Amino acid sequence: FILFLLGFSFVLPCYSLNKSPVVHTITLANGTIIGKDHEESHSFYNIPYAAAPTGPLRFMPPESAEAYPSGTLNASVSNQLACQQIYYECDHGECATNLNEDCLVLDIDVPSAFNLADTKPSNLLPVLFYIHGGFFFADSGTSYLEDGRWLCNATNTVVVTINYRLGALGFLAYKQGGVELGGNQGLKDQQFAMRWVQENIHKFGGDKDKITLFGNSAGAQAIMFHLVSSTSEPLFHQAIMQSNPSVFKYSTTVDSYRVTEYLMEAINCTKNLTCLITRETDPTTLVNALGQVRKSALVNAEIFNA
Repeated sequence: FILFLLGFSFVLPCYSLNKSPVVHTITLANGTIIGKDHEESHSFYNIPYAAAPTGPLRFMPPESAEAYPSGTLNASVSNQLACQQIYYECDHGECATNLNEDCLVLDIDVPSAFNLADTKPSNLLPVLFYIHGGFFFADSGTSYLEDGRWLCNATNTVVVTINYRLGALGFLAYKQGGVELGGNQGLKDQQFAMRWVQENIHKFGGDKDKITLFGNSAGAQAIMFHLVSSTSEPLFHQAIMQSNPSVFKYSTTVDSYRVTEYLMEAINCTKNLTCLITRETDPTTLVNALGQVRKSALVNAEIFNA
């Protein structure tokens, strides 16, 4: 079923200073993840669900993450990593500050009462998979406001929050000769994260057959797209859309191409897609050149094809 809600904000975590946090480890195909136990949750931060979308992977669909260096990932500390973005607006005065193009990570929070040493199928919990809002060019899934510790404990669910590429780096589309930017990289990031969850969430006590997407504003809008995507359909089972701006007009391919041409001109690659793709332009320069790119490339249908 689909539940439509009008609420806009996420939940705030509760903190306790009375207990000394301890670590917990999970072993995946990429290596061993070291998390942290809080009073409210077992938490795992900044887990890469895809390879860094940098260099030749900039503007490209997501690819699988590599093995962790030395076989271990320290996921015990949240550094509130956010994808490259402009400072358009800040939720409750909080701006994303730790910006990086290498940002395709997710956080996982498991109720503290759940025994991670006993993840047999009968014990697995439902999963809440959060997609953040922000006009498709701002915000993150790893900020203080998106901390899932309190929510997982209150609902007895495993909470997953994700980052996805934004603005120019996430939604450009263009075709020139034999070179093409397919567009919707940000939506493809979300779908790639869903696949990662399908493959790995049981290790964290989550049931891959009980996954609910939820998100606000642009996050709700993204969920609407996944609801009509045949390739997303097998990856989740329910959806909650909060403050979904579904009546907004979406850009056309012509609009998208015009925005991309503006960017190429701004970085001295006028109408030269190969130059845009291969030039090692600083990501901040790219994002600021476009400014409020919003959903300019939500026009390519690839993610919705069978």
